Amino acid sequence: MFISFKKYSLFHFNYHILILAVATFIALCLNHTFNTTFDKVATQVEFTYLTYYGRIIHIFILALALEILCLRFSAKYILGFVLLLSSVCGFYMDSLGIVINEDIIQSVFNTHTDEALDMISFGFMGYVLGFGILPCFVLSLIKIKKPTFIASCKQKILAVGILSVLIALGYITLGKDIIFIFKTQKNIEGMLNPIAPIRSGILYIQNQVEQRDFKPVIVAQDATLAQDTPPQIVLFVIGESTRSANFALNGYTKPTNPYTSTLNVISFDDFYSCGVITAISVPCMLTHYTQKTYTNRNLSLYTNNILDIAQDVGYEVWYLGNNGGKCVGGCDKNIKHTIYYPNDSLDGIMLPDIKHIIENAQKTKQNTFIIAHGYGSHGASYALRYPPNFEHFNPACKQKELSKCTYEEIVNAYDNSLLYNDWFLAQIIHTLKQTNMRSMLWYVSDHGESLGELGQYMHGGLGYTLAPKYQKHIPSIMWFSTQWGEIPALALAQKHTELNHDYIFHTLLHLLGIQTQAYDKHLDILNPQ
Repeated sequence: MFISFKKYSLFHFNYHILILAVATFIALCLNHTFNTTFDKVATQVEFTYLTYYGRIIHIFILALALEILCLRFSAKYILGFVLLLSSVCGFYMDSLGIVINEDIIQSVFNTHTDEALDMISFGFMGYVLGFGILPCFVLSLIKIKKPTFIASCKQKILAVGILSVLIALGYITLGKDIIFIFKTQKNIEGMLNPIAPIRSGILYIQNQVEQRDFKPVIVAQDATLAQDTPPQIVLFVIGESTRSANFALNGYTKPTNPYTSTLNVISFDDFYSCGVITAISVPCMLTHYTQKTYTNRNLSLYTNNILDIAQDVGYEVWYLGNNGGKCVGGCDKNIKHTIYYPNDSLDGIMLPDIKHIIENAQKTKQNTFIIAHGYGSHGASYALRYPPNFEHFNPACKQKELSKCTYEEIVNAYDNSLLYNDWFLAQIIHTLKQTNMRSMLWYVSDHGESLGELGQYMHGGLGYTLAPKYQKHIPSIMWFSTQWGEIPALALAQKHTELNHDYIFHTLLHLLGIQTQAYDKHLDILNPQ
């Protein structure tokens, strides 16, 4: 990239000066989220002088890191890469109000093509062009001076030494106050660009390497189907990015659930997710792991899950994936019946297959367990998650860059996607009602969503502890046919109880009539108290 412009070189610089210039550019121009947050906290705690001196120390730290990474012959390539990375991360940090943590890195690797394209906008391209590609072009025009080897070594030692001393002096004089700010605003360290993204990438790779030491864990090997279990259909729908706050069934003032509200569904209004990204929540739902025990995001690849156990005891198990393909966490790796839908399809595409599976179960009286993972309200283009005739709430945001829409427009587009999701669930219930088999539907979202509150958009930009309630408080509804005896009453009794994804695995064991020593009655929503 840089070599092709060698003959057009306009400037001659010592590369140590170039490193300092790039560090200054990144610290001042590509750290808007960090600088704004840091200045706000510094002002609140009356450390206003840090709004100036903090920038200087930030520049020195970046320069020292780049000095350690760069040699004369590699400086332009490394600096170019860092500039491009910083421009990409800076755009999403600033426009979505997120931090680039390990969860975000995981989501990037799990994102399919259409989701990725959905995140690329004219604003993104303009930002990267202006703050990434253009600086790289200027960098390519600069010719680096070539000192002797001895002189080069002396310059490197001098540059690293001076920066180290300056940082040490800054720490001695200002360190206590800077540390106080970082402790006051705990997520601020995740806003440092590009330090936080690079650190998160390293942690993600380390996490992937650690899984080589994992040993398979097989649970419920003693599982059997209870003899009194009648032929039945259990349909578990995994929602996407649905938050409880916008569910009319849970008290939201706008009519986002007009279809299911007439179908005698039970809505659990105090339900919480295991994680704030799909890659954590779905494995947490479908395996025996809980939020506390799911300590590595690859554990689900080395254990069996509720689909495997149901198939082993004789259920015909189906996985229908309309969320980018295969089930996150490998939950479908052993399942005989799977259907994957084209990327960016509306969830209604699953209805004909669901109807066919239900009708076949009715004919054969075969116990059937269906997992349907929808695309739901996945951002950022909420307006693409429903057909035009479901645009009931207006004006609706049609932009990929949510920060360019008003809060009202974002909420309206999101609520329209919930309206369509409600219709989708109602169609499944109507299909189940047409059978004479015992049947039920359970809908649970994988996580919630931020729509601009406190500058946060979408989900996953903060760790679970720091994430706002909107990203964790999720809807969960159940519908039962008339043959379930006391089970609906037991579910209704838990309507206002605080519940979470930990309860799903053991409650599904109960619903499926599976008996095993792995069952924990304390994590069964339907266990009589």
